Amino acid sequence: TPSDGEADGEPVLASVSIDNTAPEVTAVVLVPAAPQEGDTIAASVSAEDPDGDELSLGYAWSVDGVLVADAVEATLTGEHFDKHQEVLVTVTPSDGFVDGDPVASEPLMVVNTAPRIVNVLLSPVEVYEATVISCLPQGWGDDDGDAEGYQYSWELGGAVVGSAATLTGEHFVRGDRLICSATPDDGEDQGEALSSDSVTVRNS
Repeated sequence: TPSDGEADGEPVLASVSIDNTAPEVTAVVLVPAAPQEGDTIAASVSAEDPDGDELSLGYAWSVDGVLVADAVEATLTGEHFDKHQEVLVTVTPSDGFVDGDPVASEPLMVVNTAPRIVNVLLSPVEVYEATVISCLPQGWGDDDGDAEGYQYSWELGGAVVGSAATLTGEHFVRGDRLICSATPDDGEDQGEALSSDSVTVRNS
């Protein structure tokens, strides 16, 4: 409204429309940092909107550069990836009016899972000096589906006397107590070693 000190002139209106500001993803981090086949990978996302609008996030997961079509949540389960594959997620924020720019995480490499066993048995259960005794690991499990493999250690009085799956009588005599330890090995990593019960060599 202009004024010359004696009278006001006609007012003139000026206006400006405040547009919506697109939301922004400021960080995307995947956990765990070294996922295995049995893990669920989760996306931890930081996002903000200058207008204070409520945000929603869209997720697009890729494995070795290929989009996982049915993975649209903040997590990705192991059924979608295998060891030695690269996993990343791209996150797109939305404030209900517009989408912000998509932001991709750093890719993660899926690592090998060590195998496991549940028990170790000796066969036969009655051992004589002429017996060939076998070490029998039980319950092999490997989340990656790797081939079964083992490292063996036969102990007699605290000393290692063999490293094969079997042990012959040349290594023991009547009265000796034998124990076998088996370590599951998938060719990349070894799992936890388990030991058998001890067996005492009988009189022939």
